[in-house]
Amino acid sequence: MKSAFRFKYVLLLSGLYSLLPELALAQKAPVFKLDSDQGIIALSQLKNRVVYIDFWASWCKPCRQSFPFMNELHTRYNKQGLVVIAI
Repeated sequence: MKSAFRFKYVLLLSGLYSLLPELALAQKAPVFKLDSDQGIIALSQLKNRVVYIDFWASWCKPCRQSFPFMNELHTRYNKQGLVVIAI
């Protein structure tokens, strides 16, 4: 079940990715700032790190189901510079 969920998740991301051609692979992300519980997060603060941003909603069951996946990403790759942000 775990791998099936990841496959669906990748398909979802692939579909969304195709709608955003301006964010192509190896291009710089747009500059942005976000308010968080821990203060303002600016993309410029995360320079030279890989940033995974997940947009979710509380009413979205697949979104909530992705939390263990994001936690696993964070646990596995945080020491290598990955930053996981859930919005």
